[in-house]
Amino acid sequence: MSLTSALCDGVTYARLTGELTVFTVADLQDDIFGLLNHARVTLDLSELTDLDGCGAQLLAILQMQALRAGKSITLIENNPQVDNVLRLMGIAALFQMDTELSRGPE
Repeated sequence: MSLTSALCDGVTYARLTGELTVFTVADLQDDIFGLLNHARVTLDLSELTDLDGCGAQLLAILQMQALRAGKSITLIENNPQVDNVLRLMGIAALFQMDTELSRGPE
């Protein structure tokens, strides 16, 4: 599990890989909430191998905090499992989704 990021043209592109589950959120939450230090973030979830309710809740909290702070977080998910978990939890509508491959710098 890891979170990597890069700044390009005023947008912070971040990528989560591995698992975002009850077993890993404690290790990642500081890095994930650190994204709130940037005005515009595109968060790529396409390489998540597992997402559970705890991980989805962390993403929902991130999104709500960004909205309160007037910041923008767009999710690139292109991952059927991520889409399914967000939809089943009834929180998919919270997120601005981008299914295009606009991942930014590699």
